[in-house]
Amino acid sequence: NRGQSEVGGVYGEEEKKFVFNNVIVGRPAKARFKISNTNKVPCDVVLILKPSTQKGAQRSFDVFDLDPTRMQIANNSHMYVTVTFTPQSMQSYSVIFEASIEGLAQNQVRGKPLTFEIFGEGNLPRITVAKPAVRNRRGQPLVLFKRILIGRSESLPLELLNEG
Repeated sequence: NRGQSEVGGVYGEEEKKFVFNNVIVGRPAKARFKISNTNKVPCDVVLILKPSTQKGAQRSFDVFDLDPTRMQIANNSHMYVTVTFTPQSMQSYSVIFEASIEGLAQNQVRGKPLTFEIFGEGNLPRITVAKPAVRNRRGQPLVLFKRILIGRSESLPLELLNEG
C-alpha cells in the first residue's frame, strides 16, 4: 500500500542522533519519541525542528513533519511526539529536534532543552530479475516459450528480487 507509513529507525546515544532506515523516495516513515515529565508539577513543552549544521545534508524542512508541536504533560507522566520523514529525492536530510519547557530560562539547570539530530536518506528500490536465468547478448532476461497450439497456454516462472 503506497499510502502506508513505515515505522522505525535507530537512535545512537553517544552520537545523540536518530537515523531513519531504508526510506523509499516519496514514501513516509514515522518515528515516535516518548517525552517524560518526572517532576511533581505539570509542564508545557514546545517541540521544534531546527536546521542542521551537518555538511552534505539537505536542510529542507519539507521532508520532516512534527506532530504535535506543543503539549502539556501531567506530573510524573509522558506523551509521544511523532516525526514523519518523507524524502523527495535520493539524498541525505538532517534536522535538529528540540523539546524545551515553556517559560523556563535555558540557563537554568532544569531548563536545558532535549536536543538530538534526526537524519534520513532517500533510497530507491533496486529490482533484479532472478529467473529466468537465460539472457540475450545484451544481458536482458529471456522467457523462452515452446511452440504451442492455438487455444493452449504455457506458464513459465518470473522471479524478481528487491535488493534495495
